Parts: sequence; structure tokens; C-alpha cells
Amino acid sequence: MKKMLKQKTKFKETEIERILPLVWNSYQHMYDARKTNIQNDTNFLLVIISFLSVVSITLFTYFENEIFLFSALFQLIAFVVLLKSFFIKGSAIHWFEFKETLKNIEQGKFNEDLFASLKTLENDTYTYLIEMGKITKISLYCIIVSLYSILLAFAVLYFEKTILYVLVITLTICLLLLICVYYKKQPKFNYDENYKKYKKEIEKWLKK
Repeated sequence: MKKMLKQKTKFKETEIERILPLVWNSYQHMYDARKTNIQNDTNFLLVIISFLSVVSITLFTYFENEIFLFSALFQLIAFVVLLKSFFIKGSAIHWFEFKETLKNIEQGKFNEDLFASLKTLENDTYTYLIEMGKITKISLYCIIVSLYSILLAFAVLYFEKTILYVLVITLTICLLLLICVYYKKQPKFNYDENYKKYKKEIEKWLKK
């Protein structure tokens, strides 16, 4: 019975070793594709923000009216929101730690460890994709509001400026507070927890 169980475990370990290159290629493709899509969306929004900023500054210079800076404020917010992507804590890139790799080889757990690690990192790339989707969506909303502000600016040129200044200052303070709270909120990658879960499931599967 023990001999059969040992043979079965050995067969499963061999199967993991056989499919590991496929799992690695799948992870690498998934990471590259998601990273490329995110980068394309971010670059597109940056181009739009740059164009609208030039438009807002040009209108401000031409009409000599600060009301057009209100739209520039939302463009700045859109840019600041996009910058959050540089502050997201967590990594979806696999790295072979030297000592840990040698330890896993000695214990005969290299393949199982790598399998669990790659499956965990796949989850992290998805978490990163969702978080970046939120960032680009908020940035896009700010861009839309800035477009609306440009159109609205032409309408309020004929109204009392004092009321407008009070609204701008109030909204600016509120938006700055919201950005501070927004930056503090980070996605939960839970690498250690997910890695232990996958490792435990693999070990349990090998012993069946």
C-alpha cells in the first residue's frame, strides 16, 4: 500500500514537472498581456490630459479669465490619480531567490514551490489589473468633468466671479482630501496567504 502511494506521489510530481513549462509560459503571457494593456490605457489617458491642458491654458491666456483653470484642475487631478500606479505596493514578477531556491532543490520541492508561486502570482496580476482599471476609470471621469468644465466656463463668464471663486476653493479642498484618502487605499495582494494555500493544496494532492 505504501509502495503504491509512493509511486502515485512520484507520478504526480513527474506530471507537475512536465506541465511546469506550460504554466510558466502561461504566467509570462498573462503578465505581459495585462501589463501591455494597462500601459496602453495609461499612455492614452496621458496624451488626452496633455492635449486638454494645452487647450485650457490657451483659453486662459486668450480670455485672461481664471475660470478656465478650473478645467485644468480636473486635468491635474486625473494626472495625479494615474500617478498612483507607481505607488501600488506589490509585485507580480517571479524572482528566484538564491538561498531559497537551493533549499527547495535540496528538499526536492523546487517544482512544487515554483508551481504554487506562479499560481499565486497569476492572482496578483489579476488584482493589479483590477486596481489599475479603477485608477484609469477615475482618471477618465476627471477628464470628462474637465471637458464639461470648459464648456461650462463659457457660460459662467457673464456671472459674478466671487461665487465662482468660493466654489472653486471649496471643491479644491474637498478633492485634495479625497485624493489623500484614495492614495492610502491599496489593493490586497495577499501573496504569502495565497502561496501557502496553493502549496498546501499541492502537497495534499500529492499525498492522495
